[in-house]
Amino acid sequence: MSGRASQIRFRAWGITFESLGRDGYAAWDATPENGKAQILGIVGLLEILGESAIKPHYMAGGTPGKIPLLWDPLGFTAKLSSEVLAEKRVSELKNGRLAMIGVISLVSAHFIPNSVPLLP
Repeated sequence: MSGRASQIRFRAWGITFESLGRDGYAAWDATPENGKAQILGIVGLLEILGESAIKPHYMAGGTPGKIPLLWDPLGFTAKLSSEVLAEKRVSELKNGRLAMIGVISLVSAHFIPNSVPLLP
């Protein structure tokens, strides 16, 4: 999930809601309790699906990233051969890893000025 989450984080970097401001901790404090419950509930559900509902677990020989309803909910890959599908999964892993590097670069540039040469 870190690769997929990082892809979203990288695209969403810098987007703010005027009502919440730019300080993440203050924004969390300003979030209504029901909103916090929804966020934590969805994250918890995804963790349960990813860690316990899929057999075999990816650390025990299962397929990394294979989460029901999340890999291909519309069936776009149903007609692909197993070789092409494996290639697409590797591509998704590589994109996720690159997004993680991108997020770390953005965070580094935010906290350490001039640490990433191409970012302002």
